[in-house]
Order: sequence, then structure tokens, then C-alpha cells
Amino acid sequence: MLLAGAADEQTAMQRVRRARHTFDGAPVAGVAAFKYLGLVFHCTQPVGEAAAEGRARVARFAAASFEGRCTALGLEAARLLLSLYRQMVDSTLSYGAAVWSPGLALAAVRRLGTQAGAAGGGSGLSAAEQQHYRTLRRLLGLPQRAPRATVLAETGEPPLHAHWLARTARFWNSLVAAPEGSLMRQVLDASLQLAADHTPSRHRGPHGIAQMPWAAQLQSALAEAGIAADLQQRQPVQPEAVQEAALQHYLQHLQTAVQRRGASRLQHYFDCVRPECLEVAGYGMAPYLVERPPCMMGACAGVR
Repeated sequence: MLLAGAADEQTAMQRVRRARHTFDGAPVAGVAAFKYLGLVFHCTQPVGEAAAEGRARVARFAAASFEGRCTALGLEAARLLLSLYRQMVDSTLSYGAAVWSPGLALAAVRRLGTQAGAAGGGSGLSAAEQQHYRTLRRLLGLPQRAPRATVLAETGEPPLHAHWLARTARFWNSLVAAPEGSLMRQVLDASLQLAADHTPSRHRGPHGIAQMPWAAQLQSALAEAGIAADLQQRQPVQPEAVQEAALQHYLQHLQTAVQRRGASRLQHYFDCVRPECLEVAGYGMAPYLVERPPCMMGACAGVR
């Protein structure tokens, strides 16, 4: 949080010295690189992109193992597979997302404003997002050309950045509840100070987002997703409300994308097949997936 996006190692170490962090009365030393979540983070490299690539790599192995085990057990019900996927694969893919995903969530929110963003086209997805959508398509037996928006609507899944923002909101609440003087509180204070000092106009491009402090990434992602929250006030936020607001923001852009010329597949799906999915109240898993699956306890035990 403190060192992410430093121009060079010298600048990063200067930040550490200025912050003067202590733990149990002793100063906390700064390092240019460290290993966390099985990944190596460096002070001059984007935290989100580095983590997303590593988590996607782990999730690919988890997905292959999961799908192989389900095949061996004869599990075919799509709803059951999706439920197991959330428990066993998506949790691996998004592990620690509260730390590394705010910048990626901000980039995803900004992509919605592009011509292809909400429709699920275009480029710019992180490795973690690509892996997530690839697995969902495979579980539903959909071709790779199926628009991401229809894949999400079929599964009833909000876009991945909405999940990430909700996870980060829970982490934020733990930070603001940390005791005064604790290491978590000191790091939060330092990140908020960096966020207060940064210049927004310098961070509009994808590389600029990576240079933003963690708290500034989160603040911008929440604001641009239509979520009113002033992090400088150090108040808790409701994760469920954050996810719902992010979904609402996504659906507003999707409604515009559906009406664009050339979006025939989206228009057919959202105008004729499942028009209710353009509203938060009607957004959910496709009816054919809602049938009661086999015993979840037995299925989980078999897969594990």
C-alpha cells in the first residue's frame, strides 16, 4: 500500500523513512521487494497486474483439477458446478484481492465507458479476469465468442470488479476498526495521506492507475462506480451495498451497449431472451440453472 507505484527504489525507501512506521516499539524496515500470496511484489511494479497474473496461474491449475474431479464423479448440473467453482476456484483466483485489486477494479469501471466495455468486447482485461470468464464459459458449454455480458447474465454473476470492490470494502472496514497505533492503522494513515497528496490528473491512463496509492485507487473506483464514500473520513462501508451499486452502474452502461448498432447478439439476448437482466431486481441465474442441484454436501466431499 505504501510503496506501490514508486518511481524507483530510492523513492520507495524515502517514503518508508518519512512514514516512520513502528511495531511493538521498534521501527519497521522497508524493502524494495517482498513475497506475499506466493507472489513477488516490487516497489516499482504495478501491484494489481503482478498479482492478477500470479493468481490466474494458480487458478488455472485449480480449475483443471476441479473440472477433472467433477468429470470423474459424473457431476454435470451447471448450477452445482457454478456453486463449486465459487467455493474452490474463484476463491483461489481472488485470494487477497482486497490488497491488489482496487486498481484493476478502477480500470474495469473505466472500461465500461468505452464503446465495447460493457458489452464485453475490447481489450485491457487483467489475467485474472480473463481466467474467470474463460472458466465460466467452459462450465456453461458456451463458445469463446459468447459476449461476456451474456455469460455473466446466464450465471447471475456480477462483473468480477464488483466482487473485488465488495471484498475490498470488508478489508477497509477491518482497517478503520484497527486500534489506534497498530501497524494496520499506521499503514492506513500513510496510504490516506498519500491519496490526499496525489494529483488525479496524472493518473488517467492504465499506467497512471498503477502509480496511484491504494486508498486513491479504491476511492476513485468507488466514486466512478457511483458509490458515495469519502475514505478520508475513515468510516466503514457496507460491502453488500458496494456490490449492488457496482452492479447497477454496470447495468446502466450495458443498457446503452445493447442499443448500439451491430450489437445483434446482445440485443437478441437482452431484448428477447432475458430482458429482466438489465435491472438489478431481475438480474440472476438463468431459470434452467435454478433447478435444485444434487446434495451439495456430498458433492463437495467428493470433489475435495
